[in-house]
Amino acid sequence: MKYPSQPPVVQKRPGGRAEIVRKKVVSAVIALIKNGNMHFSYNEVADLSGVNKTTLYRRWPSQIDLLQDVLQEHNRPVEIKGKDSWAKTLDAGLRELARHFSKGEEIAMNLSFISSPDVEESNMMLAQWQPIQSNFIRLIKAAQEKGEIPSSLDPAALFTVIISPLVLMTIAGRKEIEENKLNEIIKVLSVLTTRPER
Repeated sequence: MKYPSQPPVVQKRPGGRAEIVRKKVVSAVIALIKNGNMHFSYNEVADLSGVNKTTLYRRWPSQIDLLQDVLQEHNRPVEIKGKDSWAKTLDAGLRELARHFSKGEEIAMNLSFISSPDVEESNMMLAQWQPIQSNFIRLIKAAQEKGEIPSSLDPAALFTVIISPLVLMTIAGRKEIEENKLNEIIKVLSVLTTRPER
């Protein structure tokens, strides 16, 4: 008796052609944004990446689709982990966010974001920050449960207070946050967020 043969197992290669194309396009878009061109054309992306315009439109039918993919890749390296105390978590988290906010392309994106009249683009950019915000809020709640942060503080509002000086300094200065200024921000936020409840 003959058994039907099993269909061949198709192995997807990590780093296959599609991934190589995606990385070239993402790198090209980030380079354009870093140079202040947030509203690039597909012709510019094709020229810089070496990827055919037809391929761009097939994979990313709109600029919003392309920006979404680029922002996911851009934000992926931001990793904030909890430490053994809130002070250490805050220090590590602020240093990681400061590093990220100080990137040229991040400064250009934030400048574009605050000046853009395009609501869809603004909403998409905010949505890309959701995983980072959710993770930081989870760390704030964990510190509240351990009694290190007053439970009366709203975690989402506290996250906004924590990142605001970083965003403001990088946008206003259009450069990396200086180490001494970052140390002062960390010191102030550590004192303010760990003040005992009255």
